[in-house]
Amino acid sequence: MIPLRSRESAPPFPAAPRVPDGAHLISLHAARRGTPLNSIHLASEFHAAVHLLALERWWRVRCAILLPRAAHLVATLTTTTGPAEAAEELKRRLAPCLLRVRQAWAPGQHCRFLAGPAEVAEAIRALYHEPARTGLCAEGDSWPGYLCADEDRSWLASAATPAESRSLLGAAER
Repeated sequence: MIPLRSRESAPPFPAAPRVPDGAHLISLHAARRGTPLNSIHLASEFHAAVHLLALERWWRVRCAILLPRAAHLVATLTTTTGPAEAAEELKRRLAPCLLRVRQAWAPGQHCRFLAGPAEVAEAIRALYHEPARTGLCAEGDSWPGYLCADEDRSWLASAATPAESRSLLGAAER
């Protein structure tokens, strides 16, 4: 179960927070060898936590991927949330899930600001290709730990090869 943030400690977000231009690439790493982060149980918990944080208006996730030893997200944050704070909150919520499978987060995180649409697009493309680049799956195969917002999936599919496009559009149906 993913812990929710208590009402007393929740940041006071306005009804419609202003979202700045650009996004952040946030990378988290596993501390131990052992259960891979992209195992089916951890992947479902990760995607649920990402979604809950979006519902609580921490961010709008454009793309996320779980690899065996790392999690990467491209997220547009509200003006009241910093990337390190959002990353630490995600890690805090997932810590009980990782503990159950004898896994843990490495200290810290890496956050990089992506200044505009071109940088955001390049980061989303790179994350999509990462499983194939590292030999985890064949090029064009769908990766179960990959999540992409519908609007980003559609332009990524339009710029992809036919095999990649089928993979991306098929992932939207799951």
